Amino acid sequence: MDECNPLVHGGAACRPTHVFVDEVQGFTPAELELVLAYAAGARVTAAGDTAQTITRGSTSFKFAAVSAAFHLHERTAPVETLTTNWRTHSGVQALCSHVVGRCRLTL
Repeated sequence: MDECNPLVHGGAACRPTHVFVDEVQGFTPAELELVLAYAAGARVTAAGDTAQTITRGSTSFKFAAVSAAFHLHERTAPVETLTTNWRTHSGVQALCSHVVGRCRLTL
């Protein structure tokens, strides 16, 4: 972000053209609002895992909240589901999917 740092460029700030947000499930609604406000006029890509919630004290993160925040900033928020997992062995993934599915049934 040095190219947008006013300390590096004599006080002249610039605006980003694209902002990528990873692990969006760890953002509070207020943090997401800050990112979207900062990215005004820029493209925003947000990535996260629907089976994770890492915000301290939060057990109610919903990806619908991400869509709602984008909507408030008059942005579209298409959701694309990735179907290939390159990080986890398929047996571990199957077990986790089963556990998450059972948790959703009991909540």
